[in-house]
Amino acid sequence: MKKLIAVSVVLVMMLLSSCSFLTNIISELAQDTGNKGTPVTDRKISLPDLSNVEEEIARQFLTNKGLLPAIEYEYSDEITKGNVTRTDPPADSIVDPDTKVTLYISLGPDYIKAEEGTINWYQIDPEHPDEWNFSGLQIYENNLYIYCETTFGTSFTLDGFGYASLSDSFENKVPLTIIDPDLNDLPENTEVKAGELFKFYIKVPMTHLESERPTFLACQIFIELNGIQEKIQLYFTASW
Repeated sequence: MKKLIAVSVVLVMMLLSSCSFLTNIISELAQDTGNKGTPVTDRKISLPDLSNVEEEIARQFLTNKGLLPAIEYEYSDEITKGNVTRTDPPADSIVDPDTKVTLYISLGPDYIKAEEGTINWYQIDPEHPDEWNFSGLQIYENNLYIYCETTFGTSFTLDGFGYASLSDSFENKVPLTIIDPDLNDLPENTEVKAGELFKFYIKVPMTHLESERPTFLACQIFIELNGIQEKIQLYFTASW
């Protein structure tokens, strides 16, 4: 009888131990497979802080959690370009599966100015020299701006603005525009008079320039001089 009782106690202990083991395995499997043992309506997901995580890693994380990632872009002075700045819903939110979670991805700072810069140019008319001053290269919201204050020695009319390129051969060129100090487009036939200070920006779209921080930029501005189309040629160098 004592042996029977002893055997029974051992069996009960083994059964309890087995149940505990199975419970742990089921719990781990539920976590690894998205909690398949729990009804979908009962599952909740806590959003971690994904700030400064790379876009693709954050996207894959949300997908693995059963969430629906969406992407938006914004400028940030603190977060590295290409990394998450914030999420919507925000971190620590408790959400249901299949919830749309927007990842806001950094485009980097919205404004950057070159540390140093120089300019070289060809005179429109060597007998009547031009005087150029510029404030350096500036990047604002994915456009490159160069502010110029120029006194030309010759009168002319702007004619179609021109092109910019990362090489002086202009193999790959992008359109540039001439805008006023208030960032408004100038009419293509704007008249520029000799001896008068002319203030303007050269604006170049960064999306087509294929360089985030150009250290050399060649520009051609088309003008009409005495009924003939000519061009002002400028060469900028900069360090960032």
